[in-house]
Amino acid sequence: MSNWMPAPANNGAAGAGDGAGATSTADTVTAARPRIGDFLAVERVAVNLEVGSRKRLFEQFARMVSAQAGAPGLDDILATLIKREKLGCTGVGRGIALPHGRLDGLDAPVIAAARLKNAIDYDAPDGQPVWLAVCLLVPVDATSTHLNILAALAASFSDSGFTAQLKSCDSADELAACLGGIEVKP
Repeated sequence: MSNWMPAPANNGAAGAGDGAGATSTADTVTAARPRIGDFLAVERVAVNLEVGSRKRLFEQFARMVSAQAGAPGLDDILATLIKREKLGCTGVGRGIALPHGRLDGLDAPVIAAARLKNAIDYDAPDGQPVWLAVCLLVPVDATSTHLNILAALAASFSDSGFTAQLKSCDSADELAACLGGIEVKP
C-alpha cells in the first residue's frame, strides 16, 4: 500500500522576525486546519463490513456512533440518516456514499466509515454499487462545518489514486489513517 496522504497545511512562520526574540503578527504560526482524523476514531471504522442494504449500513453506522460516550441514541442516529436519505441519495458515485445529517445532542462532528465486503445497491447517480461509505453527523447548528467536511471528503473521493488506496486498506487502522489525513478547509 502506498503512503499517499493529502498535502499538509502550511503551518510554518510567515516571516523571519527581527532576531531579537520579538515577533510580529506576520511571524505567528497559523492554527492547523482540522483533518478528518479529528472527527474519526478507529473504533468507528470497519473493513469488510457485511451488510446487504442501505438501511443495514445505516444501522451499523448508528451502532458505531451510539457506542461513543455521550452520543445520542441509536434510534435517533438511524432516524437522522434515513430522514436525510429520503431528501436525496447520498451516493456520490464511483462506488462511494456520504450519508450525513444534523443531530441534536452532538457537541462536535462525528465520522464513521466502512469499506464493505460486498458492494451494495445504493441508487447512486452513476448506478455503481457502493463499496465505501463515510457517515458524517454534526450538531444541528454546525452548518458551515457540515458543508466544509462534506466538501473535503467529496474532493478527495474525486481522486482516483486516493480511492484506489482506500480500496486496498486491509484494516480499520489503515482506513482510518488514510481518511484521517484529509484536510478540512474553512
